[in-house]
Amino acid sequence: MLYPWLIISAAVPKVVIAPLFLVWFGFGLKSEVLFVVTFTFFPLIVNAVVGLRSADPELLELVQSMGASKLQLLGKVRIPTALPSIFAGIKIAITLAPVGAVVGEFVASNSGIGHLLVIAVGDMETPLAFAAVTIFSIFGVLLWYLAERVESLMLPWHASQRRTAVIAT
Repeated sequence: MLYPWLIISAAVPKVVIAPLFLVWFGFGLKSEVLFVVTFTFFPLIVNAVVGLRSADPELLELVQSMGASKLQLLGKVRIPTALPSIFAGIKIAITLAPVGAVVGEFVASNSGIGHLLVIAVGDMETPLAFAAVTIFSIFGVLLWYLAERVESLMLPWHASQRRTAVIAT
């Protein structure tokens, strides 16, 4: 029921809703955080839904036949099956989070690296602009590696975490 609305919300250019965020939430941290949420929400939700729907139907039927409740099915089968997809969504979203932060600081902030980037470009200070972009890039890479590390700790059993996995040709 909500899926069409999710697709519509993903199709709207995020920069277009920036003025609305300013009207609704004002300048400051709240608007910046909401920009990050807006940029990261869709990949997280889509990957989580795909993961939750990808549980083996035969395993679900077996667990149901053993008397499992819907909550037990969710906790014992669906969520563990969905974790690789959820982490894929987290890694996609985590690379979009700095983009959301930059847009938030472009539009709704009087401080921060995004605001500094706008000033540097306006003043034609190319080295400062490149430094700001570099900092955002490093931040994004560090977030990616953090997500990779958490994934490897939570999913040691999954094939994607085995370094010696053989790729079928």
